[in-house]
Amino acid sequence: MKKAFKATAAVALALVQAVCLFSVASSALVSVKLGDLNNNGIIEAADARTALRIATRLESASDYQLRSGDLNADGSISAAEAREILRAATKLSTLEKDTADFYSVTLPQSELFSINKVSGTTLANAGDSFAFMLDIAPSCSQSNPVVKLNGEEITAEDGVYTVADIRADCTVTVEDVKLNTYSVTLPRQTGATFSPYGSANPDFVEHGKSFRFTVALDAAYSGSSLTVRANGTKLTPASGIYTVEEITADTVITVSGLKINTYTVTLPKETDENGIPLGFTIVPEQGCTSPVAYAGSYSFKVILADSCSQSDITVKANSVELTADADGIYTIENIKANQSVTVSGVKANPTGVMVLEDSPSNKFIVAAAAERDGSSKANMVAIYEERFDSQPSDSNFVLEFDGSGTKSPDTLKYVYYIKADMTVKTIKADSALLLFTDTEGYIAVKLIKDQIMPQYPDYFDGV
Repeated sequence: MKKAFKATAAVALALVQAVCLFSVASSALVSVKLGDLNNNGIIEAADARTALRIATRLESASDYQLRSGDLNADGSISAAEAREILRAATKLSTLEKDTADFYSVTLPQSELFSINKVSGTTLANAGDSFAFMLDIAPSCSQSNPVVKLNGEEITAEDGVYTVADIRADCTVTVEDVKLNTYSVTLPRQTGATFSPYGSANPDFVEHGKSFRFTVALDAAYSGSSLTVRANGTKLTPASGIYTVEEITADTVITVSGLKINTYTVTLPKETDENGIPLGFTIVPEQGCTSPVAYAGSYSFKVILADSCSQSDITVKANSVELTADADGIYTIENIKANQSVTVSGVKANPTGVMVLEDSPSNKFIVAAAAERDGSSKANMVAIYEERFDSQPSDSNFVLEFDGSGTKSPDTLKYVYYIKADMTVKTIKADSALLLFTDTEGYIAVKLIKDQIMPQYPDYFDGV
């Protein structure tokens, strides 16, 4: 891409024709050895061969080669001149002149720009002109270059700089050509902080350089799985550092996948493994659902069954005891982990007092012994309810043990469940089928072993 740059000349150089022409005052000349195209100090066949290739347009001539091979000074190299150079190389003749003197135009060289000749050569005869264009590399397209001739700024016309009426060696310089710089725009988004890594400056990244940055997730978003892109290209972090390589344009960093952490609240089951109600119901407050967002809360009530309404319960979340408010509402606050709620202390309301008696004359022991052949009153213990209202109770049990002398849950053989009308139901304590065929019997045995026998540790063993 060729670009024209305007500036005011600071020296008194003559402006002629339709291009900018800058004359150069008289000074010493540069001597060029004629016929020595390869500039090694001697004329040889290789010089003639190069001259012929230039004359036949098989090869382009450098400014030095053009001046060295242009024996008749007409501005070009002909086949005849190549022949003359070959004769001189083979000592068949000598050239009319050994050298020619020219003024040199020194041009700058850089990877950031190039000087493209339009006309003339950098080895000029007195009064010659040299015209050129400045081509800035795409990586420096933001530059505003300043072109100088012998230290004085010159301007271009239609992109062409011309040095006219050359009468001295001269030097062209180009200043203020710099690599482009670009910005990197980092996201500002709830849940994460994007920070330049080390000394990286997001407002100033030189062309072709890289930019590194880090991402720190807020605690509330720590579980997020991020996708980070630079101008649409996905980036993969290395040791937590993201790198945008070889930046050649303004770059926008984007992120997706930011999600606030959520946590589950697991409520206790309201029935046991056999579907038997445990005496309470959990009722979440309106709007409370699981999962719960980071630092959120979850409220609920524990409703006791009428038969367990007198229970002194303990409610915990992740083993931390909760206290109900005046309305009976329990709240787990500032949730930052999964929560498991437990309810303990639920018991059936008492309807009377339980009495333990092992007298063989006890009416319940007598009824139980009569129910099963082979039973022994000596191995039996009656546990029955004396109701507060003096009415007959359905909560009457007789426990029969194995006769080993030890009365424990392990030696319990039979449970006799005796209702208020003295009807007796015999339950085998160790029958596996109880779980499937006799729910009422299963409950009775479980109640005896887990709740009633432990109330009499001085009488029963292993409780």
